[in-house]
Amino acid sequence: MTRKLRMMSWETYMGIMDTILPTPIPMLSLVGFGEPTLHPRIVDMIDVARRSRPDLVIKITTNGSRMTEGSLDKYFDAGLDLLEISVFGYSPASYEALMGGLKFQSIQRLLSALNSSGYPFSLTTVQTDQTSADDIRAFWASLGAPHVAIKGMHRRGGYLELDRQIEQEQALGGYNRRPVAVRGSAGLAVDSCHKLYMFLHVNANGQILPCVQEINLTNVLGTIPANSSIESVVALTRDQRPTFDICMGCELKQQDLMQYYATFFADRFPDRFPSWLARLAEAESRT
Repeated sequence: MTRKLRMMSWETYMGIMDTILPTPIPMLSLVGFGEPTLHPRIVDMIDVARRSRPDLVIKITTNGSRMTEGSLDKYFDAGLDLLEISVFGYSPASYEALMGGLKFQSIQRLLSALNSSGYPFSLTTVQTDQTSADDIRAFWASLGAPHVAIKGMHRRGGYLELDRQIEQEQALGGYNRRPVAVRGSAGLAVDSCHKLYMFLHVNANGQILPCVQEINLTNVLGTIPANSSIESVVALTRDQRPTFDICMGCELKQQDLMQYYATFFADRFPDRFPSWLARLAEAESRT
């Protein structure tokens, strides 16, 4: 799949910051269908969020291709909390075959640099038919990556067709109560999952989306900065139970993200809970 290159404008980014930073929101994830570190002001983006919200967890999801030992400092000095590296493969050969021309030696050097520096990082990947989740974790652990989240492969909300349905027979990536996936069928009456209410997804154009899997822009809820307050954003989803076409084709709509993120925050950032709870109490007192 190829898509036109888009870069979020600084005005759009600051509109997002104006919307979320006054709220109790605990985490900012800089991700995308592409490589977020290509943005020329990615370090400035981290810096603005960090200076405004010292308790905010700031995470980048990257393939690591632009990360070097010499460049890591600028991201973490600006306030990055966690580097999440997206990888595919379970051997040097499979990594290079699946990662679009990236060299295995590069990820080896990056993992070595991260371990030497002590900067926090984790890997995210998907399980394949060729090996088990335990084998994948063991392979990457041997390279110095003890934190590996293995998630289910899916069809991007039904927009992409797989050769066959891949069943998830066990909980992967910490989704402890995920059921066996059943392929969505056209016309299936399904409610939107709790992602709509847990996350604020904004793409490079400032469009507010119900899910990161909304790649065809047929379910745009609103825009930033037209919705420039959290109240106006919440109003877009309040009392709604829409049936999005992306939900009909989603194998992961019942994944337990509440359990996943509760464990993630408790394990990684327990010291920030007092500040988050104070912000939440303050927000509730104003309602």
